[in-house]
Amino acid sequence: WQGRTKSRSWRWCGLDMEERMKYSTFKEKGYFVGSGVIEAGCKTVVGKRTKQSGMFWRVTGAQNILDIRCAVIGDTFDGYWADRNQKVLKELVA
Repeated sequence: WQGRTKSRSWRWCGLDMEERMKYSTFKEKGYFVGSGVIEAGCKTVVGKRTKQSGMFWRVTGAQNILDIRCAVIGDTFDGYWADRNQKVLKELVA
């Protein structure tokens, strides 16, 4: 990476991402540009539901619970549940 300009570094990764990395523009609009907000969201969604005392999960069980939790938090639960019911009905008929 030494001696490379920022623009060239992005192209070196195989992507021309410089145009997308407009941090000052995003900050002016009030968007978060750091990872802290994402990490806090993960802690809220994942940690509070799956890391309670005595809990042990298989990947599929944890994924199902996290899907539901995200749907509830994201206020998309009704649509999620309707979609899930359709999938279950198709599996039963097949």
